Amino acid sequence: MKTKSVFILTVLLLTCSVYAQKNVNVDNLRFSYWERLLPKKPQQPMFFYYSIEMDMPRSVKIHVDEGQLQDQLVIAGQRYTDDPKEGDMLVHLKMAPVNILNSTVKERVVESKSKSGEVTRTYYYWVEVNYNFEAQAVASISQVKKEAYSLYNRVHTQAFKSQEYNTRKGASDYWNNNREVLIEQFTRECADNAIKKLTTSLSADFGFPIVKTSVLIKTINEKKHPENDLLRSKSSQLKATMEKLDGKTPLAKEDMKELIAYFKSIPERYTDTELKADVRLRYVAFYNLCRIYLFLDQPKNVKKWADLLFANGHDKKDAERLTEDAESLHKRLNQTIIKATQFDTEDYFTEE
Repeated sequence: MKTKSVFILTVLLLTCSVYAQKNVNVDNLRFSYWERLLPKKPQQPMFFYYSIEMDMPRSVKIHVDEGQLQDQLVIAGQRYTDDPKEGDMLVHLKMAPVNILNSTVKERVVESKSKSGEVTRTYYYWVEVNYNFEAQAVASISQVKKEAYSLYNRVHTQAFKSQEYNTRKGASDYWNNNREVLIEQFTRECADNAIKKLTTSLSADFGFPIVKTSVLIKTINEKKHPENDLLRSKSSQLKATMEKLDGKTPLAKEDMKELIAYFKSIPERYTDTELKADVRLRYVAFYNLCRIYLFLDQPKNVKKWADLLFANGHDKKDAERLTEDAESLHKRLNQTIIKATQFDTEDYFTEE
């Protein structure tokens, strides 16, 4: 019986090993990296100096740190100057005071019933304050308006809700006793948010913001396949390299040479068009090569390997998406003087 059991186990192991070489499971490795975006409304020249001019009444100034707000207002990738010259961009930001529309004490009731059926009502009170704020900005170059931004306007109402009190008077007193402190809080919050909104809009329109992007590459998970350990190691190495991209430093082809050679070797070694394992291994290789060449800013090579991915047959949708990525990258690289997706904008400024 023991000999028979050993024989059965051996057959099962061999069967599993043969199956693993006939088929493999494809896994995704998801990761995030940083990339540099181009401006939606590029200027000529694309890289410029900008200055900031703030216009706010005393009723706003007493509640905010104007210098700190100026420091927070940036156009990503462009240079700030406090000595503007002809041709520099001027950002003029105007704010108006917080306007209190109304304050209302509101209530809610919680009912509880005892075992005898007696109902007890407990009342809770809070004060709700409605207010609005106004802030607009204009970006101009040589007194020519390039863009206007409505950051806050009087039409939109902001609401504040206090903590709850046991009496109506407690809620009312909270507002009456803390009115000035709360107005200061509302003003600071609105001013800070206006700066954040304006920074985001200016950077998107005229700057080069660095944003976090999520993407994936491919690997396999088939321990009994002879390629499993090496392929998983190489895919993990590729993922680790991509995760280091910071939006400023281009990826060097020399650094990718070994990985490119490895993934190119897979379709040369696994050539069976009918064997699922070979088809899926080629799929992983073609897909990862497309990703590598996207990061290397080489759309022609992306298209080349995407075509092979499509012809390979496994998940043609991926091939179509990568082809679209290649076309998008080609268009981007040809619309400006910048031939990279990872670059330091400081390299494009000329010293005055």
